[in-house]
Amino acid sequence: MSSSAAVMILAVVVIRALFIHRLPKKTFMVFWGIVVCRLLLPFNLPSPFSIYTWIDRFSSERLPSVNQPSLPITPQLALPMRLAGSTSEVQPISDPITTGTISPIVVIWIVGVVVCTLFFTITYVKCRREFQTSVPVHHPVALKWLAEHKLTRSIQIRQSDRINSPLTYGIQKPVILLPKNTDWDHVVQLQYILEHELIHIRRFDQISKLLLTAVLCIHWFNPLVWVMYMLANRDMELSCDETVVRSFGETTKRAYAMSLITMEERKNRITPLSNHFSKHAIEERIVAIMKMRKTSVAATVLAFALIVGATTVFATSSSGLKQDSDSAYAYEGTGSMNPPLSEQEQRSEMAKVLAPYDKFGLIYDKASGRSTYYGKTVRQFFDEIAQLGFSELTGEVDLEAEYIEGKLSGLVPATQVEFDARTKELQSVQSNVGSLDSSQAIEMTTLLSREENGSIQYSSDEGKTWLTQAEYDAKYPTPDVEWWTYDGYKAWLDNEKIELQKVIGARAWNSKDGWFTWTQKRVDDAIATYEQILADIKAGTQVSKTVDGRDDVVLSFDPGKISTGTSYSVDITLDNGEATSFGPYDTKEELLAKVKPYCEQQVKQGNMTQKEADEILNRYN
Repeated sequence: MSSSAAVMILAVVVIRALFIHRLPKKTFMVFWGIVVCRLLLPFNLPSPFSIYTWIDRFSSERLPSVNQPSLPITPQLALPMRLAGSTSEVQPISDPITTGTISPIVVIWIVGVVVCTLFFTITYVKCRREFQTSVPVHHPVALKWLAEHKLTRSIQIRQSDRINSPLTYGIQKPVILLPKNTDWDHVVQLQYILEHELIHIRRFDQISKLLLTAVLCIHWFNPLVWVMYMLANRDMELSCDETVVRSFGETTKRAYAMSLITMEERKNRITPLSNHFSKHAIEERIVAIMKMRKTSVAATVLAFALIVGATTVFATSSSGLKQDSDSAYAYEGTGSMNPPLSEQEQRSEMAKVLAPYDKFGLIYDKASGRSTYYGKTVRQFFDEIAQLGFSELTGEVDLEAEYIEGKLSGLVPATQVEFDARTKELQSVQSNVGSLDSSQAIEMTTLLSREENGSIQYSSDEGKTWLTQAEYDAKYPTPDVEWWTYDGYKAWLDNEKIELQKVIGARAWNSKDGWFTWTQKRVDDAIATYEQILADIKAGTQVSKTVDGRDDVVLSFDPGKISTGTSYSVDITLDNGEATSFGPYDTKEELLAKVKPYCEQQVKQGNMTQKEADEILNRYN
């Protein structure tokens, strides 16, 4: 907020220097109002015409290409650094669990805010107490002026011997405070003074000063905000001066300027949150008054164009337009770079993330990239509160973080029953990994089958071991798959598009790319991939929503590409234990052409009887 507003302040300062005597003075009050909004409102308004959009484009053209990581829709057994099932909440690296303490910079900022607030508050309270010693004015000139200038709020004119020049204070019951030695016989000068202060009251400049002071207290560390505070107060006076001259006519410019000079000789001490007739840059005000001319249509158009143009370019954020080259590691709107981390750097980051769990027995080894818990290799670890976790294919223990009254208190190992259940679940997942295409799943392994004593047996290790149907189903259970419908996936994608915009700028981790930064381009690429999946679903592709209740593994297949067929094979085991497999073949004839010569040879060698050979051959005749 502060840095982007600083750019806007610089732009206004330049515009002010170039056009201070050419534009209506209200123009600059509008500018400072936009800057105040930028400093106080914690959200961005993206614009393709923003200077940050141009910076992003320029940076992307100069940065080397970086490979994008795969999207969460692809199967990954090593889970991202978040809980499975959290589809869009990407956690920044600076999680409270990893920090534990308030940053020293934040402490310094808070101290500065408190000091500035106390200074302005104490000074204002002190001045108000002095102002309360003032006395009402009953002079005929004052009473007449009050009668001619009535507002919905009651205005008082008072005098004090504690001040040397006029000022205004108060919002609900405004007071015009005049010096004790005010010359009531100088009616013209009094008219200028009272008109000037009335304009402050009508415009609620007290509230404007309050906002400027609040902004200064919050952004006290930013020198350009101090510049804004000073210039905004000057422009407030210039705008009032302009209105006074317009009210009394341009022929009064000289007389009004002389009044300012007279008031300048009686400067006050610091009285914050009060509007002074003469306080800031008297020379600038006199020059502005003498150069004042009637506002032309061209000046009005120019003022409007500058306000719209400067606001669009400097007060908005990057629109995140797609870039020609991949700047996946550039923060949107800042142009800063976070290059992809090496494996060693990723492990160092992981060590920092897991450091708070060291005292509870979870030790991360940067050399191996694995964690142990009192000597046992950790397979899975999740901290639901901190939204941190990892999952490996192998290990001896599964852990979960335990909290008491919101504070991390320890780690809880899974029971043996829970561990075995997860082992079975992982085996089920492993048996389906890579099955985004059915043909790919078939190519991963060769499954043999044979008939033994009237029942079918299966082997997935080239005949070394055989499983009955029941044993095979137990070892390789058919996953319970919930498939997406087109309408269901479309509704999910509509919500995901909104959620993904919220993670831009956040740091996240996954097993393939390690730590990365979400950018608008990465989000756009993710949405494009999801939209392609939606199109595939509409075309008939089956895509899983959950597999055995889990959404971190995705299965998909196109029913139109699945082909079926019949094959023939046989395994023959001789009495001496020698086993020979034939097939699979597309036809019985091809199988018999290979098996018949083998059986005849084994009969001649006495390894099988003719009856046994006939029984084998008769199966395919």
